[in-house]
Amino acid sequence: MKRSYFFIVFSLFALTACSGGAGSDSHTPVSVSMKIPSASSVSAVEKPVSEGVASIEARVLNSAGSSAAGSEKRDVAPNDEVVIDFEVPLGQMTFIVEAFSEKNSQGTLLFRGEKTENIVSGNTPSIVIEMQAVGGILPQNPAVVKGESLQFSMSGIDPSQVGWRLKSTPSRLENSIGTLDETTGFYQAPLAIPYDFSATRPIGLPVMIDVEAFDISSSKILDVVSLKILSDGKFDFNLRNQITPPGTGSGSTRSLSAGQRNIVYYQGNAYAVWEQGGKILFSETVLASNGTPSWADPLVLPGVGFTQKSAAIAVDLKGNLYVAFISGCFRTGCDSSFQKVVLLVRKVVDGVPEADFTQISLGDANDDTGPLSQNPTLAVSPDGAIVFVAWSAEPGDGGNDILLQRVNPVDGTKIDEDPKLIISTAESDEQPTMGVAKDGNVFLAWIEVDRNGSSAPNSNAVMVAVSLNGGGRFEQPVQVNEPPTDFRTIDRRPSLVPGEAGVVHIVWEKDVVGDSIFLATYNKGVLGTDGLKFGEDQQFPRFFDLNRSYNHLNPSIAWDGDKGVYIVLKEIVFDAVNEQFKHGIFLTKSADNGATFGPLQPVDDNLDDAQKTKFKDWPSIAVDETGRVFVVWTDQRGGVAPRYIWFAVSEFPLL
Repeated sequence: MKRSYFFIVFSLFALTACSGGAGSDSHTPVSVSMKIPSASSVSAVEKPVSEGVASIEARVLNSAGSSAAGSEKRDVAPNDEVVIDFEVPLGQMTFIVEAFSEKNSQGTLLFRGEKTENIVSGNTPSIVIEMQAVGGILPQNPAVVKGESLQFSMSGIDPSQVGWRLKSTPSRLENSIGTLDETTGFYQAPLAIPYDFSATRPIGLPVMIDVEAFDISSSKILDVVSLKILSDGKFDFNLRNQITPPGTGSGSTRSLSAGQRNIVYYQGNAYAVWEQGGKILFSETVLASNGTPSWADPLVLPGVGFTQKSAAIAVDLKGNLYVAFISGCFRTGCDSSFQKVVLLVRKVVDGVPEADFTQISLGDANDDTGPLSQNPTLAVSPDGAIVFVAWSAEPGDGGNDILLQRVNPVDGTKIDEDPKLIISTAESDEQPTMGVAKDGNVFLAWIEVDRNGSSAPNSNAVMVAVSLNGGGRFEQPVQVNEPPTDFRTIDRRPSLVPGEAGVVHIVWEKDVVGDSIFLATYNKGVLGTDGLKFGEDQQFPRFFDLNRSYNHLNPSIAWDGDKGVYIVLKEIVFDAVNEQFKHGIFLTKSADNGATFGPLQPVDDNLDDAQKTKFKDWPSIAVDETGRVFVVWTDQRGGVAPRYIWFAVSEFPLL
């Protein structure tokens, strides 16, 4: 890399002591120069230095560390020559120069240099100070588990020159964010993750914590990093709510969707959708009068035809909500049967959510006379500019194809004039699930069901395809599971989430020999130069301690943006002693990007003998950046009917 320099020349005059005593005007000249690389040579320190060095500050300290000649500030430009005159006493002096990204010694400290020289009468020393790039706080993206500790350091500067402090937003919560030793940079995390609760964020927003390093001699800020406090993976779901109001449950109530996407979290709020009585209902968290989170009365979303089902929900970075579901007439008594995908949006305008959802058209191929549609799934691009909706549709030959439509949520215009045909095979392609990675890559998974009842190579396959250009084109699909050796094998109900760059996590139900024993099965795909490759399948141990076969059903998967992968599922096992089935909703977490998973941990709270037999199903999961978990599921506690929608959140403080 080319390195260019500008030189700032300091002429410093040392006040000497002569026979005339103190106050004599006899001086010894001292010439000091410093060399600073241009901003283009320090891109590796990941600093906002595109504007380059804009100012310098120079000061002189005596052997006691006190100012010997004050300080001088100058605005500079590359190749400038600056002369600063100091009068300094004789003795050991330390000359310090610092370069900043903005004028008047403001902005980021980019370079720092110092040199100590013994100034004696009669000498004319020439001092050259080599500047060092101030590299920033380490670690650069700090995260620490609650209750644990972390050591911070500052590169490119003497540690004894660095002071440390914490700041939080909001500042009123600074007593709950842990402690940072102002001298050593040793941080001790609090025992609980700090959250900010208010009427606009009823289930809490993680407190923003900044770690500041500053120069103790000048108080200038050297660098700032944001610190994240994480869950310890021992989940205590100490807040649970029934979302559906008492007395409003129904035997038709269920939180079922493609990929199990019935809940999202956004800045201290949770939002959920479900189906009940042939309608799609929506609710969101609110703050109850006693100061604890609750849920608003459900809102019936607008649809067409007599019946709506299979709702999925997504949220973008601005808080805009999107809901997709099937709407139409597919029951006895309809003049004609049709099933179409409906896409709704509730926009946020100037930070305030609109009161109602409005519909976005998906194109003529999705009209009332088109193919029968089912299992919609949706996702949003990282910048919020594209909403992706995928579903399966039956074109009339008995099988299903996978379709995808992209729309601009800002003005509702269709990016694709009509839904794109993603896959059409001799088999039936069903149950799509989709996610968009931070880099914009779109991952789409589905089940390819054998229609012939044979052991064809791709029968009953879990398939994944990736688009590297924002959904414009998908690469050749990859089969995740091994081709079955037994035609009775059943794979179904996949749930997918993108992870770190080039990684996708997927979980689904697998019945190996057609005996109706399904086990949730996980795999991880990595995108490389030779395409998307998957590893070995993983399954999870039981929770109920019964020596009987068990099922793990309807898994839902999430990623926390770091190394945490979370799976929530239903476990059901037959209790031979009591001759009844036991049900439970459980969570397992991987803290190493899917390499290993921990034991199942209970989400619902009614696991006693009297309640284990009550129906629970269709869990859906969301997580925030700290690893806090939000789950909704369908629960039939308290009797044979009705069913209700329940919610649980981990890491919630007891107010």
